[in-house]
Amino acid sequence: MKSIRFLVIVLLSQLFTINLFSQQEIRVDSPEYIQAKMDGTLDQYTIVQDLSYQITEGTAKPVIGPSIQTKSRATDCDCFVQPDGTYSLALAPNDDGSSSLINLPFSFNFYGTTYNSLYINNNGNVTFGTPLATFSSTAFPSANNRIIAPFWADVDTRGGFGQVLYKITPTAIYINWQSVGYYNTQGDKRNTFQLILTNGADPAVPDGNNVAFCYQDMQWTTGAASCNPSGPCSYNGSTFTCGGSGGFCGVPATAGANKGDNVGYFLIGRFDHPGNDFDGPLGNNDGISYLDYKSFFFDITGSQNIPPIAQGVSSCDTFKICSYGDTADIMLTFLSPELNQTTSITYNNGGLASVQEIANISGNTANLVLRVVGTPADAGTYNMSVTATDNFSPTPGVTTISFVVIIDNSGTSLNPQLSYTTACDSFQVSVLNGPYDGYLWDDQSTYPQTYIDETGVFGVTVNLGNCYKRVEEYIYVPEPANFNLQGNLYLCPGEDSTLLTIGDSLAIDFMDWNTGSPNDGDFSMWLTPGTYTIYNQDSTGLCQNDTTFTIGQGVPSIIFPDAISCNNLNYQVTGSFAGTGAVWSSPHPEISFSSTTASNPIITATTYGIYTVYLSTPCAGNLEAQIIYSFRPTIFENDTICGDTYEVDLASVTSFNGGTWSTLDPSVITFSNDTIHNPVITTSVLPYSAQVTFTDKYCPSLSDNATILFVPAGIPNIPTQACNLGSFDLSVVSFQGGTWSVLDNPSTTWQEDTAAVFIYGNTVAQPGITVSTPGVYTVQYHDAFCDIYYEGNINFPPYIYTEVKDTSLCNGVEYQLHAWEPPYQVTYSWNTGATTPSIPVTEAGNYVITISNPCYTYSDTATITYHACDIEAPNIISLSSQSGNNQWFVNSDGIAEFNCIIVNRWGNIIYEFSDVNGSWDGRDRGGNIVPEGVYFYTIKAKIFGGDELTKHGFIQVVH
Repeated sequence: MKSIRFLVIVLLSQLFTINLFSQQEIRVDSPEYIQAKMDGTLDQYTIVQDLSYQITEGTAKPVIGPSIQTKSRATDCDCFVQPDGTYSLALAPNDDGSSSLINLPFSFNFYGTTYNSLYINNNGNVTFGTPLATFSSTAFPSANNRIIAPFWADVDTRGGFGQVLYKITPTAIYINWQSVGYYNTQGDKRNTFQLILTNGADPAVPDGNNVAFCYQDMQWTTGAASCNPSGPCSYNGSTFTCGGSGGFCGVPATAGANKGDNVGYFLIGRFDHPGNDFDGPLGNNDGISYLDYKSFFFDITGSQNIPPIAQGVSSCDTFKICSYGDTADIMLTFLSPELNQTTSITYNNGGLASVQEIANISGNTANLVLRVVGTPADAGTYNMSVTATDNFSPTPGVTTISFVVIIDNSGTSLNPQLSYTTACDSFQVSVLNGPYDGYLWDDQSTYPQTYIDETGVFGVTVNLGNCYKRVEEYIYVPEPANFNLQGNLYLCPGEDSTLLTIGDSLAIDFMDWNTGSPNDGDFSMWLTPGTYTIYNQDSTGLCQNDTTFTIGQGVPSIIFPDAISCNNLNYQVTGSFAGTGAVWSSPHPEISFSSTTASNPIITATTYGIYTVYLSTPCAGNLEAQIIYSFRPTIFENDTICGDTYEVDLASVTSFNGGTWSTLDPSVITFSNDTIHNPVITTSVLPYSAQVTFTDKYCPSLSDNATILFVPAGIPNIPTQACNLGSFDLSVVSFQGGTWSVLDNPSTTWQEDTAAVFIYGNTVAQPGITVSTPGVYTVQYHDAFCDIYYEGNINFPPYIYTEVKDTSLCNGVEYQLHAWEPPYQVTYSWNTGATTPSIPVTEAGNYVITISNPCYTYSDTATITYHACDIEAPNIISLSSQSGNNQWFVNSDGIAEFNCIIVNRWGNIIYEFSDVNGSWDGRDRGGNIVPEGVYFYTIKAKIFGGDELTKHGFIQVVH
C-alpha cells in the first residue's frame, strides 16, 4: 500500500518562466479513485472529498434490523449502547468517505483544546479541523492528524455491509460503526464498535472521563489496499493471506488517539491478525479478538499524561460470592496509554482477610488477579479498591477502581463443572451448567472453553449476574513417551554392533524395535548397521510415538589448528571434519556455532577474547583448538606537542591484549617501552613530524597510527637597545603564534604598558614597537600553544641636549665653564680633552662640549673673551661749564652690573643710577640743583666673570 499525499506541488522552470502545476484532483470513492486505490496509484493524485455520500446532519435514520449483526453484552461492565431509532446515519454507504462537519452542543476538551465540531470518518475514527480519507493507519504519536480512533482501518460499508451511525445529546455524542465490513466490499467478517465523547460530566463515561471505546464482536483488521508488506501471515498454526476476503496481515489497525504534535497521544494497541493475544502497546501487533466486548474509559483533557486505563471486569461495581466455600478469581487489567510507560498495581482488601494475590504483573499492560474465598467467617460486604500508578515524571498518572465484594449465604448457588475428554497432548475443557455471563480461566482466557496442554490443577471463575464462583480440578494430560535413545548410533572402529537403550522406559507401555526379533519388546537392543523405525505407546494407550534412525560406521573427526580471527567475531572454520556423532561445543558462554554438527561451521564470539572449542567425538573423545579473537587496536588522534617528549595517555589506546609500537623514523623517534599502552615518545629533532604505529600483538594486519608533531617553544628575539624610540628587530618563530606585551614597571611614575605600541599588532611574528617615553621597557612574549612566557628588556635612550654660554671675562679671571647636564646618563667630551660636565677657563677662545648616549650625540660651543676691568670717576664738576664738565660720569670696562649712589655730607641720598653709561647733572631726585659743596658716591659693580667691585669717592660741585 502506498501512502496518500494530500498535495504535491512541482515547480518547473522553462524559458525563464516559472509555472506552478498541481497534481490532478481525484474525488474519494469516484470510479477513478476506486481504480487508483486498486492499482495502488493514489499517491499520484490530490485527494478531495466527494460530498455525494454526506448526509445533512440528523436527517437520515439507520436501518436497525437483520443486516446489523449484534450480540448482547459479555458482562455488566460493557459500555456499548445498542443503536435505536434515536440514531441518525452519519454517511451513506461508502469506502473512504467523511461526514459533513457535525456541530456539538457541548464543549469537548481534547488535550487542553476545546472543540465544538468534528468529522466522522468512515475508516473508524473522528478528526478535528479536517476530514480524513486515509485508510491505512499509522502508529501514535505523530505530528499529523488530530484524531480519536477506536478502530482506524479500511472500513468499507458498500454492498450493505454495515452502517456508521450517531446520536447527539446535550452532553455527549455516540458514534457507532455497526457490523461494518472491509475493503474491497467484503462482508464475511464484521466489526462492531462505538465511540462516546462527552463534556466530562455525562455518566455515560463515568469517573470524570470524557472518552469511551466500546467494542462488541471484532473479526477483521486489514483491507486489501493495506497489504504492506504483502504475503501471508501465520497465527496459532493457521496461515492467512492479505487481500480479497482475507481480512488480516498487512498494515495493522490502530486503536487510540493522537493530539497531532508528536507528543500527546494514547494507544490501546495495533492489531493485524486473529486471536486474543495481547502484550500491550509496547509489544507485538495484537490479535483482534482481544477487543471483543471490552470497554475503555479515558480522561483526555490533560495536556501531557493520561492515567492508566482500567478495562475488563475492573470497571464493574459488585462481585458476589454466592455460597460459603466458593471461590472466585477476579482479574483487573490496566493499560498504560503512552508507549514508554510502566504501570504498577496495589490494592486494599477492605478488611477481607481471605483475599489471595494470585498474580501481580507490572508493565505497559499491568494485570492483577485476586482470589476471593467465601468462608463462613468472612460473610458480609467489603469495599475494596485497586490503584494503578504509571511512572510518568514529574507527576505520575493514578487510576483507582473501587468495587464491592459480597460473601453471601442467601442460598443462590452457581454450579459450574468442568467437562473434557482426555486426549493426547492437549484437549478442550468446557464449563457445564451454563451459560454464564463471564469466564476467567487460569490461562486468563475469557471464553466458555479453553485448551490445556499440561498436567496440573486447572480452574475457571464464572459469573452470572453479580455472582462469582470458581471450580478447579487436577487434570492429567497424557503426552507421547520419548525414546531417549542412549548409546552410539554408529560403530566405532573394531565394533560390529552397538547397544541402544530406551531411557524413558517407565513412561512406555508398549515397545517395538521392528526387527522381527523375539526381543523387540525389550527396552535395549544390540543393532548392526542399518536404518530402523521403532514405535512405542504410553500407559494410557492414547499417545503413540515413533522415530527413525540410522546406524552406520563411525568416521574419525579432524579439528583445525589453533587460529586467530583478526577484527572479526565470526571465524570460518577450515580444515576440520566432523566425523560420526561429532558435536562442537565450548566451555565459554560467549561462543556459539552456526551448526554444532557441520564440519566447518562459523564460530561466533560475542566479545573479543581467547576461547577454547571442542569437537566432541564419542569414539575419540574431545578434540581441542583455541581461537584468539582480536580486534583492531585504536590509538590517539593526530596530535601536536610542545617540546621533544610526548606522554601517551593510557586511556587513549585500546587493544585486545597488547601490541608493539613502531615508527618510520627510528633514528629520530624512540619509545620508553614499545610494548606498553602508554610509553613516553621522544624526538631528537625539533620541530619534527613523526608517524607512530601500534600493531596488535596477535594480528600484524591490525594496527592504528597517528602523527605527532613535535614543535619547539617560540623563543623570541628581543633586542637590548633601540634608537628613535622604536624597534623593528622583534621576531619569533612559533607553532600557533602568541601575544606580545609590555609589562608596566611599578617603580616608575609612568606606565610603560600604555606608552608602548606594537606596529602591525601584538600577535604577528615581527610586530615592531614604538614608545612615547624613553626608558627601559620589559617586553614579554606568550607562546600560545606551549603556554610559555619569555621576557627581555629594551633600552630606548632619549634624545639628548646641552648648552654652554658665551662669556666675557676680566683679564686675569679664572672662569668655571659649565655645560647643562640632562637628567639622564650621557658622556661628556670637551675639545680640550676634558670629560667632565665643567672645565676651568683662563684664556679666551672657543670651547666645544659634546655629549653622547648609545644612540645620539650633541655639541655646543662657548666663546670666551677677556677684557680689562676698572672704573674711573672725576672728583669735580662745574655746573655752569660749557666745555662738557657740567656732568659727572664714570669710565669703565668689563662691567657687567653697575649701581651708583650719591649722598650729601649728612648721608642723605641725592641721586642713584644703575646704567654704567649714565651720568649725574648735579640735581637731586626732585630735579633741583644741589648747592655747591662736597658730595660722596659709592659704586657697587660686578665685572664679567662674576667678581664684585666696590668704589668710593667724593665729588666737588661748583656752580
